[in-house]
Amino acid sequence: MPAALPAAVTAPRLLTQPFPEWCKNLRIKTDRGIRSFEVFDWQGDFSEILLNSPRIPITLLSSRQTGKTAGLLALVVWLALSREQFTGLLIHRKGDDAKTLARRTKRLIPRGVRLASESLSLIEFAETGSALHFRSSNHKQEDGAEAAGRGLDSVDFVIIEEASHTNNVKELLGVIGPCLTHSAMATIVLVGTSGRRDSYF
Repeated sequence: MPAALPAAVTAPRLLTQPFPEWCKNLRIKTDRGIRSFEVFDWQGDFSEILLNSPRIPITLLSSRQTGKTAGLLALVVWLALSREQFTGLLIHRKGDDAKTLARRTKRLIPRGVRLASESLSLIEFAETGSALHFRSSNHKQEDGAEAAGRGLDSVDFVIIEEASHTNNVKELLGVIGPCLTHSAMATIVLVGTSGRRDSYF
């Protein structure tokens, strides 16, 4: 008797709502209490640049507390819901900081979204097969840069937080570069507030 044929693979239901519109469904903490996330004009413009200018490194330099991280975290969640097998890599200086990024990201995932994994180092989306990895670049550890990219074969979008205070940015880019080879998007965003003469900026 012949073996049963495998069930047809069904395409995931991908989010089709534009990013700024989708953000309005999110609830975030503001100085006026919990409100819907309405993107600032610059956040909308910046997200357009990121989405329409693939395969280029982008540096975002600004003052503190302007909504850089919130906007980028919302964007990677939107990408994870709107693209099949999207892979994001979010890097911070220390392990505790990377875990804080993961917690902030989890608060931006709408209720009802099924997750295959939701640890503080990996959030996997059951429907789209997308994944967000949270890693540390701790330069005080010998393999800090290497550990940030270890085990990742393909990455679409990289965010390096506090890049201006990360001493091993050059090494990080060397490790992460090959992971971006097979991505049509292949975007790296270096986020930081300048403040040191010896910083990346």
